[in-house]
Amino acid sequence: MAARPEVIELIPHRLYWLPYKPLAPRGFNDCFACAETLCEARLQSGKSQGRSPGKYAVPHYSSKATGFAFGPLSLDQVLWFCRNLDARMASSTKVAIGSPPRDDEARSNTAVLIGAYLILRCGWTSGRVFNAMGADDANAQFACSWDRKGPLVQGRTLRVMDCWAGLEQARLHDWIDTSCLDSDEDTAYVVDEYLDMVHTYDASWVVPGQVMVSSDPLTTACDPNPDTFKDVFTPTSPRSPIRSKKTDLETENPSETTPRLGPGQFYTTHTGWAIGDTDVVLDNDMSPPAGMSPPSEIQSCDTVCKEYTPLSRMELPESCCPDSGSFASFLRSSGIRLVVRANFMYEAGMPQASYDAGHLVERGIRHLDLPVPDFDGGLPTGGDIARLIESCQGCATGCSGNAVAIHCKGG
Repeated sequence: MAARPEVIELIPHRLYWLPYKPLAPRGFNDCFACAETLCEARLQSGKSQGRSPGKYAVPHYSSKATGFAFGPLSLDQVLWFCRNLDARMASSTKVAIGSPPRDDEARSNTAVLIGAYLILRCGWTSGRVFNAMGADDANAQFACSWDRKGPLVQGRTLRVMDCWAGLEQARLHDWIDTSCLDSDEDTAYVVDEYLDMVHTYDASWVVPGQVMVSSDPLTTACDPNPDTFKDVFTPTSPRSPIRSKKTDLETENPSETTPRLGPGQFYTTHTGWAIGDTDVVLDNDMSPPAGMSPPSEIQSCDTVCKEYTPLSRMELPESCCPDSGSFASFLRSSGIRLVVRANFMYEAGMPQASYDAGHLVERGIRHLDLPVPDFDGGLPTGGDIARLIESCQGCATGCSGNAVAIHCKGG
């Protein structure tokens, strides 16, 4: 077996990758940089202050809630890494990138970051990055979000090379405007726009102006952090968590998308709690049947809910937005035409039932329920995906006001 190289030359005489030797070897002392430090914002804003550069974190959640997940890093850190490395390359004859010693997780995050720079800034293909950086780092795998199973590689699916492929598609389709890396001001503007959506609405564009993802807005509205919005609809209208009428886009036959349950297991449907094959009529507060508690994370959902921590114990950004508009007004101003709810009306950790979809329909926003049972990372069925595609006809075309927003419980 060939020995692993200590130094991999990526751009001849200019950029080097030190995957197995985190300390600068001879000849690289003056040009060595740890990837984590390059993730730090060059221009600080209220949303980026207090963040630990190069560390995995999920806004609205504690580090404990994310389980064993360690990456990939967020978009703002990827963009600042690219901008910082670009500046370092402009001021140095050569640059060598390493990661913390004996830390395979940090090395995987570093591999994604270096690939991001080569793809977004240098125009490389993901295949070229793979050939340059090697199969070992390209095939390194990430733990699933909210992973509770421990640091075991078995069962993991997302690889470093998958992140590179996604970044390549983002560049090819202009989902990321790479000109934002031309200056500190341009990068800061794009990062602040991204963080504003994430911190205030727990939402983000996957395809700008066409496809948005978010958490169930009810979970964000209940977050005591003043940086988040407080009303799903409007402050003056009563919030009704129970749908008053059935819309044409709601699930016609919920049983087609529900899991097979054993004795004593239960979860929520559109009309009530299901126990085995029986639907139970709900009270108006969407509480579970008498004598039963809400389903646990194992019985219902493999994710966690937001940290409803007293404000005195929370680390808040310096800049907060207590006057943020309602979630419905945010959707309309974003040009959302269709909202797809992938979670059930009530899941473990939710402080109350999800929103009444009828209120969105009244505001001219179509709604579709496609609840996905989330056991160890739930995936929609083929039938669910087909129904989603059919319902999205005429949406996400790039025209103003045709965007689609898809959300689950946790985001």
